[in-house]
Formats: sequence, C-alpha cells, structure tokens
Amino acid sequence: MPEKTSDYTPLGHLRDLRYVSSDEIPHKIIHSIDENRNFKVRKSWFAGVVADVENAFRRGEIRTPERKLAAKQLMERFTSEEFTQQKLTEESDIVEANRLIDIILEE
Repeated sequence: MPEKTSDYTPLGHLRDLRYVSSDEIPHKIIHSIDENRNFKVRKSWFAGVVADVENAFRRGEIRTPERKLAAKQLMERFTSEEFTQQKLTEESDIVEANRLIDIILEE
C-alpha cells in the first residue's frame, strides 16, 4: 500500500483514506481497538471520507461541476439512513465510494 502523504488538507487526507486503507473485506468484524484496523469496511472510514469531502466542499477545494456532483452524491449516499442502518459494509459500498473519490480527486 502507498505511504501516507504529508498533505493534511481535506483532499490530502481523503487521498490517504482512498489509497492507504485496504479494500479487502476481512472474515471478521474490525473494531477500533484492533491492531490492524486500516480497512474501508469500517463505518468510521466512511465517516472520515464524508467529513473530508464536506470540508473540502465548504473550503472551495471542489470546483468543477463534475466533482461537485460526485461530492454531493457521496455525502448523500453515505449519510443516508439506508446506509447508516446497514448492518455490514458491502463490496458495492467500497466500489462506489472509490469511484466517487476518484472523481473528486481528479484535477
């Protein structure tokens, strides 16, 4: 996996979340106290992604219409009641988050 960047802007942190965290879905539930917890399946990973996107959006770092649309779609989907009430993260959630993050990070 790539190393973390030194860019601590919301988009820099989003880049770390996208490329440093694992897409793998482990066979057991991963908890915050687990030694290796750097997996995208965790609800806290999605919360971090949403927070970074929201902060970047408010700071004007997301400028193009396509990136703004992807940001809005990401924030709506991953803060929806359907997603937050979902018992376990599915592969399709990770795939969609990656797709939207990739659009947001394009420049």
